[in-house]
Amino acid sequence: MQDLTTIDWQIYNILKEQTDWISQKDLALLYLQKNNYQTAYEECLAQSSAEFHNNNQIRKVITKSIRNLNQSDTTQKIILSGSKGVKIANEEEFDLYIERQMIAVKSKIGRISKIAKKGNRNGQCRITFGKYERDFIEAFKE
Repeated sequence: MQDLTTIDWQIYNILKEQTDWISQKDLALLYLQKNNYQTAYEECLAQSSAEFHNNNQIRKVITKSIRNLNQSDTTQKIILSGSKGVKIANEEEFDLYIERQMIAVKSKIGRISKIAKKGNRNGQCRITFGKYERDFIEAFKE
């Protein structure tokens, strides 16, 4: 487990001040403004949301900080990140988030199980009922 950086702590403190979802771009703007990075602030402010998310070093730093904060045992707050933006969760949001994540994981496990089952049947014989069916399973492309 790596220690949190100064940037991580500053992002965490900004998030603790927020009451609602905040976009990563707005979070970056607050960070840049609080640290007097005027040139980077102006560049970030001039970018559209699409430009900010497509290829922006500041966005990558924000994303990395959010991941570091969620993986840290030092911070106790749970940070949610999604299409709405970033937010420190309340109990209701946490419950909804965990429920949705569990559904997504279970669904993915189901899909992976089906694929594994198909792969494991490769080359096995089977009973055929029609002239268009093959008498052995071909799971993979030759």
